[in-house]
Amino acid sequence: MKQNNIFALAKEKNVEICKWFVCNGGNSSLDKFKESVNEFHEQITHIFVRNQVIFEDWKIIDKEEELKNLIEGKNVLQMDFPQFSFEERNKVDALQLTFGKALANNSGFGILSKQRIKNFLNDTYKGFDNLNLLP
Repeated sequence: MKQNNIFALAKEKNVEICKWFVCNGGNSSLDKFKESVNEFHEQITHIFVRNQVIFEDWKIIDKEEELKNLIEGKNVLQMDFPQFSFEERNKVDALQLTFGKALANNSGFGILSKQRIKNFLNDTYKGFDNLNLLP
């Protein structure tokens, strides 16, 4: 970003850069997030995404004062990437399907699996909508 002077180009072209940081809750993931926010918060809108698929107990992370202060102090947007059933997630992945194809009539997914996929997608869309970034 710095080497290619992307920030100047974005300003010239009136483009806002958003960095979606999907966090797995691990120390290295959190460290990379903090590093990015501290270095680029004036040039990039950061969105901290709590990946509920990988890590469920965010209460531990929420208690970390440094992270909390960074998110609040640098106006970092936040959202949750919702939990997704292990069975459906692995089947979609193994069959290399889009969610649209997984929801199709002949996909091999049962009615309950399709409902779990719909619930996951609806919860994800709500998270995006709450950020008010998309038209």
